[in-house]
Amino acid sequence: MNNKPNPNSFVLAFGLDPDQFEPYYTTPTVEVVMDLFHTTTYELTQSADQRECPLCGETERVYIKDRYTTEREISTAQFQSVRLVIHMVRFTCLECCKTFTIGLKGVDPYGKITEQTKHSILVDCCSLMSFRQIARAHHVSPSLPIKLFDEHFRSVPPIPLGRILCVDEVCMRTEQRKNAYAVILSDYETREICDIFANRQLPYLRPCFAAIREEDRRKVKVFVTDMYEGYASIRRQYFPRAVHCVDLFHVVKLMTTAVGKIRVHEMNQMEASAEKSFMKQHWRAFLCSAKKLKEKNKVCRSAKFCVEETHFDMIIRCCDQSPLLWDAWSILQELLTYNSYPTFTEAAAFVDRIVAKLEATQSALLRAVARTYRHWRNEIANGMARNQTLGKRVSNAVAEGNNNKLKSLKKLSNGLTNFERFRKRALLIFSYFPSLGTQIFQYKWR
Repeated sequence: MNNKPNPNSFVLAFGLDPDQFEPYYTTPTVEVVMDLFHTTTYELTQSADQRECPLCGETERVYIKDRYTTEREISTAQFQSVRLVIHMVRFTCLECCKTFTIGLKGVDPYGKITEQTKHSILVDCCSLMSFRQIARAHHVSPSLPIKLFDEHFRSVPPIPLGRILCVDEVCMRTEQRKNAYAVILSDYETREICDIFANRQLPYLRPCFAAIREEDRRKVKVFVTDMYEGYASIRRQYFPRAVHCVDLFHVVKLMTTAVGKIRVHEMNQMEASAEKSFMKQHWRAFLCSAKKLKEKNKVCRSAKFCVEETHFDMIIRCCDQSPLLWDAWSILQELLTYNSYPTFTEAAAFVDRIVAKLEATQSALLRAVARTYRHWRNEIANGMARNQTLGKRVSNAVAEGNNNKLKSLKKLSNGLTNFERFRKRALLIFSYFPSLGTQIFQYKWR
């Protein structure tokens, strides 16, 4: 019994069959290109033992006609390339008078890369890499990863919706779409991206949500969005049984933006003083909670105006000189205590109280905020109250996190040219691949 290993067993790492080559050792040659990358060249000779005619099946009256040389480019790791120079055998069948060649297993008849290399490229397509980086890693043209990706993943189905659906948008500008925002659907509990829609306008969103199966839409119990009227219309039409919650980040941001504009207006009306200098340099302090300011106990020192007081005391001094700023800052401080209202009844009463105080001010900007709060009263109260199913407050933080993931993929790709390809890659990278791994390639993506 011959236990001697096949000297060509190293081609197994490239996805080739070592029994198809003559068993003799080869000395690789290394070619250095630009002192950065190196290519290792192996010479192999195809074995003449397998000589069955593919046309008539004859094996006895088959003879060697001649030999010819072909090359195969293989990538083993990043920035490492292997070139196989293979001396192929051309046969002649005397039975049917045809000339044929036995193809290599693991590589297309006219291909230059092996099936294993194609699989490695597809695996990298499901990772956070640009197509150009994938092409450089495998020493292929930049168009080949795109071609393989489009051929294998012709369509990627969306992830089924969960109990809590988070909806957010991300800017997806292209040369054709200057001010377009894509809509991201995220599952709050699994943190997966369920689907991405190319546009947030209602004429585009309605067919997209209508395409979702009715039984999947019925699973949604909580619908979390920002204060965009289009989402409210979508919730009423396609998710009538779901509780609509507004993310509190947008609620607080609307008020902090108003406080910032009032601060700038009042600051420009003041003469040079310690208060004006503080309002200009420490504008973030006006947007913080007073409780946190007291805990940090930061001190503001000004040798020019002979002032040394804490940030909280300086804010009080600034608000004493501007009644409008005092009203805006005090209402913001009360709004930041929304954690104290766990039930819907308490949260709704709290929103009504905030709206009443905003409407009582002399600022048109604050009254506009009051109108927005009054319009979204129930949705804001739902966002403040603790959800009965989960026992905790629901926010849009999951969608914001997925938003950042998509921005990182877009930045890595140096922009966005094909939205459908971007959508498929995002779903594969952030939703399918973490759960399925390499089993993702066993599915028929058609």
